[in-house]
Amino acid sequence: MRTIAFSILGLLLLASTGCNSEKTDAATAEKTDAQPAAPQPLGAVAVIDLDEIARRLGRDVSMEKAVKQQETQLNQQLQTVQASYNQQINEKKLEFGDALNEEDAKLLLTMKRQANLNLNDARRRAQNELTQHRFKLISLFREEVKPVARDVAKSKGLSIIVTRNDTVIYAYDTAVDITDEVFEKVLARQPKKAPTAADRVAREPAPAPR
Repeated sequence: MRTIAFSILGLLLLASTGCNSEKTDAATAEKTDAQPAAPQPLGAVAVIDLDEIARRLGRDVSMEKAVKQQETQLNQQLQTVQASYNQQINEKKLEFGDALNEEDAKLLLTMKRQANLNLNDARRRAQNELTQHRFKLISLFREEVKPVARDVAKSKGLSIIVTRNDTVIYAYDTAVDITDEVFEKVLARQPKKAPTAADRVAREPAPAPR
């Protein structure tokens, strides 16, 4: 299943300024039975599942597709660079001819080693670029959801928002889970289009863990 894990950024959504949180390891949370809605005390925490919202919106698939496209482009660039080095080495071989002396052989070996070093460096830079591209897509999605989540939480009297994807939450009341409402509001902001069968399946809530 192609997904993008949101825990890699370790960012917490905050509904009010001045609230700092520490990033911890990702963990699943067990929901307790829902209780009748009641006014929440100041500082009460809302819970949101960003992965689930991305899945229902189909954004996990679209982001993964964008990452794959970037990866393909970077691989093509690497192949072009490698072909250029190989051509330079082959041209030098033709220049030397079949009778290589020791000095010529050393020069070819130096060229090959330098080409390998340069290629390895290019691969590392390409991997870093791909990682940054992935981070950027996830960050943009989080920023898109943040104001909606803040509004939903505020309407419930909840002043802090934590994500199930970043935070260790062992149990919580479903009354403070704002995932469904945030999804509906973000969906309403999307450009209108005829839903496909795949869209309808994606928007169905994931089965509750047993």
